[in-house]
Amino acid sequence: MNHKIVLLLMTSLLAANFVIGQVRTGSIHGKVVSPDQRGIFSATIALRKNTDKTTVKFAATDSSGVFDFDQIPYGEYVVSITCVGFERFVTESFGLNSTQHNLEPVVMAPDVKDLKDVTITAVKPIIERRMDRTIVNVSSSVTMSGGTGLEVLAQSPGVTITTNGRIAIKGKEGTVVLIDGRQTYLTGADLTNYLRSLQANQIEKVEIISNPSARYDAAGNGIINIITQTEAKKGWGAAFALSYRQGKYANTADNVMLHYRAEKFNLGATFNYQQANGFQDYYVLRNLRDMHLDNIETVFDQNSYQKTRNISMNARINMDYYLNVKTVIGASVTYFDNPTRSSGYSTTLLKSPDLATLQRVASNTGTNGTWHNPGYNLNLRRAIGNKGQNLSLDANYLHYNTHDSQVFDNYFYKELKEEPDTVEYFRAKFPRTIKIGSAKADYELPITTKDKLEMGVRYSEVRSDNNALYYNEVSGLLHEDSVNSNHFVYRERIVAAYLTYKKQLDKFNMQAGLRIEKTSSSSSQLTTGQVNNLDYTPLFPSLSLEYKLNEDHSLGISYSRRIERPEYQNLNPFKYYIDKYTYEQGNPYLRPQISNNIELNYLLFNGFLSATLSYSRIDKPILSVVLQDIDRNETFLIPQNMNSSSVVGLNVSSTIPVFTGFTSTLNLDLNNRDIKGEVNGLPYTLSKLQFYGTMLNQYKFGTGWSAELYGQYASSSIDETFIRRPYGTISIGVSKSVLQKKGAIRLSGADIFYWDQFVASSRYQHVDVYADNRFQTRMIRLGFTYRINSTGKAEKEKEKPQEVERVKTKQ
Repeated sequence: MNHKIVLLLMTSLLAANFVIGQVRTGSIHGKVVSPDQRGIFSATIALRKNTDKTTVKFAATDSSGVFDFDQIPYGEYVVSITCVGFERFVTESFGLNSTQHNLEPVVMAPDVKDLKDVTITAVKPIIERRMDRTIVNVSSSVTMSGGTGLEVLAQSPGVTITTNGRIAIKGKEGTVVLIDGRQTYLTGADLTNYLRSLQANQIEKVEIISNPSARYDAAGNGIINIITQTEAKKGWGAAFALSYRQGKYANTADNVMLHYRAEKFNLGATFNYQQANGFQDYYVLRNLRDMHLDNIETVFDQNSYQKTRNISMNARINMDYYLNVKTVIGASVTYFDNPTRSSGYSTTLLKSPDLATLQRVASNTGTNGTWHNPGYNLNLRRAIGNKGQNLSLDANYLHYNTHDSQVFDNYFYKELKEEPDTVEYFRAKFPRTIKIGSAKADYELPITTKDKLEMGVRYSEVRSDNNALYYNEVSGLLHEDSVNSNHFVYRERIVAAYLTYKKQLDKFNMQAGLRIEKTSSSSSQLTTGQVNNLDYTPLFPSLSLEYKLNEDHSLGISYSRRIERPEYQNLNPFKYYIDKYTYEQGNPYLRPQISNNIELNYLLFNGFLSATLSYSRIDKPILSVVLQDIDRNETFLIPQNMNSSSVVGLNVSSTIPVFTGFTSTLNLDLNNRDIKGEVNGLPYTLSKLQFYGTMLNQYKFGTGWSAELYGQYASSSIDETFIRRPYGTISIGVSKSVLQKKGAIRLSGADIFYWDQFVASSRYQHVDVYADNRFQTRMIRLGFTYRINSTGKAEKEKEKPQEVERVKTKQ
C-alpha cells in the first residue's frame, strides 16, 4: 500500500500547484558575429534579470549566429554571451515591454588569454524532464556506470523490458530504439543482444519520447534515442574506460575514445571490447490439458541451465568537415562483431496426471553464433540564407551477417531407468543476412519569427535472407530434416513524406503534422514456393499543443497515430527449437498494428514535478501466444494479431532537493492494460492494473565524492500472455574523482538482494504454464574512467539550437 500513499501525495501536490497566472510575455531576438561579421555558431547565451542577475533561460546561436528567447515576461534584462576563443560579453540592461525586442548585433572580441590551465566543469542532473521527452544523462550516474545499454534502459524512468526483448514506455510496448538518431532495424533478441554489447560508458544520454511527432518515422509506439559520447573540444583528446563486473561469472569491458578537432575538421574514433559471461537458470512446469474437457493429460516438469559467453567488439570512425560557416559534411563507419556461445543441460520429466514419471529426457545443448555488422553513413547539413532555413541529407547502409548453430543430444529413459532406451542427436544451422539501405532529406523553412514549416522525404529498402537447416545425426553422419528445414526471404520497401507546421502565440505553442508512408513487402518461402505480398499506405497525423500558464506552470496535450510492423523473424514460419519439446515459430500472415495515442502533460518548475495522463488504443496488436500439441507433448510460441489492446496510464515524477548535496528523484507509473482477441478460434481476454515505480537518491559529499541509491518495484504485470509476479531491484554505488578531476573511480552493486527474477504463469483454454527464469542480475561493478586533451580544458557543454538537435538526432 506504500506506493499508493506516495502516489496520492504526489497527485495532491500536483493539484495544489495547478494555478493559472496571467503574465504578459514577449520575445528577444539577437545575433552574434565575429569581427569579420560572420555569424558565430553555438555561442552560449544566458538571459538574466537585471535586478538580481539570476538566469532566466539559456540558448545557443544557430549556424548564422542568431538566437531567440520566447515567452519571456516583461521586465528588465541583460544578456551574457560566451564562446570558446572569444571574450565574454554582457549587454547593457534593456527593457522588454512589447511582444518583440530586437538587440543590436553583438561583435565578439577574440580572447587572447592563455586558458590552457583552466578547467571548467558542469554536472548535469541524471534525469531531465521536458514537455515532449525525458532525458537520462547516463554519464552523470554512478549506478549505471559499468553496466550495459540494456541495463541502462531497464533503469530509465517509465521503461520496462519483457523477457523476449520488447521494450515498453509507460506500459506501451513496441518501442523503437535509435542510436544517435538512426534506426538499428533490430528487434527482439537481436536488439537485446546489441544493447548488451553496448557499454554504459559509451552512452552520453538517453532520450525517451513517448508520443513522437510526424517528423519521426511512424514505426513504434514510442522512441528511445541513445546518444553516444562525442567530444566538442578543439585539439586532440582521449578517454579511457575500464570496468570489471563480478556476479556468478566475471565480466570485463574496455573502451577507448579518441578525437581531434580543428577549425574546419573533426575526427573521432571509438573502440570497445567486452567479455560477458552469464547464465540462465530456468524451471518450467506445464500441465498439458485436453482442449475440450480441460483435464490434465500430461505433466511436463523441466529444469535447465545454460552458461552463456559473449565476446563483443565494436568500433566507430566519424568525420565532419566544415566547408564554410553554413555547410557541414560528415561520414562515419561502424563495425560490430559479436560471437556468442552457450552450453548447458536440462532434465525433463514427463508425468501422468497422478505425477508418476513416464519418461525422463536428459539433454546436453550447445549453441554457437557469429554476428558481423558493418554500417556506413554520409550526411550533410546546410544553412540557407540568414533566416533560419536548414537542409539536411542523410544516407545509411547496414549489413547484418549472422550464423548460428545448435546442438541437441537427447537421451530418453523409460520411467526411472539408469540407461537410456533411445538417443537422438539433433543439429541445426541458421545462416542469415539482412541488407538495409535508407536515405532521407529534411528541410526547415521559417515563415516568420513565430511560425515555421518542416518537411521531408525518406526511402528505405530491406532484404532479409534466412535459411533454417535441420539435421539428424546417425552414426556420425548428418541427414537433412526436410520437414523442418526452410528457406525464407523477406523484402520491404518504404517511401515516406511528412509536413509539419509550428506556430508560437504569446503563451501557446502549436505543432501539427502529417506523415504518409507507403509500404510494399514480399515474403517468400523458397522451400515450398509460397509467396505473400502486402501493400498499404496509411496516414499518420500528429498534433501537439502547449500552454504556459505562467513562468512555472505548463500544460500540454499531444496526439499521434503510429504503426508497428512485424519483426522480420516473426514473419519467418520456421521452427527455432529451445529444447526437444519447446520451440518458437513465426507467422507469415501477420499484419501491422496501428495505434492512436493521446497524452495530457503538466510541468511544474521546469521539471521539478511532471505528470502525464495517457491513453493508447491499438488495433490488431501482435501478441506471442502459447499453443500446445498434446499428441507430441510440444509447446510452442507463435505471434498472432489480436483484435484490440488499450493502455490507460498516469505517470508522476519529481526531483526533490532534500538538502544541500542530496537529491531524490521519484518516478511512478500506474496503468491498466487490456487485450482482446481470439486464440484457437475462441475468445481471449487479458486485463491487468500495473504499477511501476523507481527512486534514485544522489548524495554529494566531501571533495569529489558522490553516492547513489537506486530502487525499483514493479507490481504483477502482463508479459505477452503471461502474468508476471512482482519484482524489483536495489542498486547502490559510490564514486570518487581523481587525478585532478580528469579521472573517476566508481564502485557499485546491482540488484544486491537478487529480486529481479522472472516468475510468471499463463492459464487460458488448455494452456497451463508456470515459469521461473533467473539470470545474472546481481553483480559488483568496479570502473575507472580517465580523460586527457591537448588544451587541458573542458569546455562547458552548450545547449544546441533546436534545429541542430533535430538534424543530428531525429530520424
